[in-house]
Amino acid sequence: MKHLFSLFGNLATAIVLMAATAASAQVTVIDGDTIAFDKQVYDLAGIDAPELGQRCEEGGNLYPCGETAAFALDKLVGLRNPVCTAIEKGADKGKVVCSTRTTNLGANLIEDGLAVASGSETGNYKTLEHAAKSSDLGIWRGAFIVPQKWR
Repeated sequence: MKHLFSLFGNLATAIVLMAATAASAQVTVIDGDTIAFDKQVYDLAGIDAPELGQRCEEGGNLYPCGETAAFALDKLVGLRNPVCTAIEKGADKGKVVCSTRTTNLGANLIEDGLAVASGSETGNYKTLEHAAKSSDLGIWRGAFIVPQKWR
């Protein structure tokens, strides 16, 4: 009987690991505001994060703010296993909203100062951006070129 419990325990562990691998494979982070899933590339709606090669200034030094934003999004996706809903499909890219039960990933990136509000569907994002800017968080700690202009 002891071996039977051990077998079920190992089987349950294998199922959990497979589920975690499948969940993390569902959403792939491309950069700080771009993901891919279901063979389609999407931009997170309402935000614009620094591009991968973009550098920002803080205290007279340049740092890879684009990589920082991409890493933060990758961490959010990995830790929170969000549900992403396409709100617009496009030939090259669509727009998507990704969230968990308690967190909108785009809002989280803006709140942490790792992206700016953009587009017409910003909603509460401008308020979050203002708070991040007032608190000198993320890209707001120094100088940066707005991603849209940097491209």
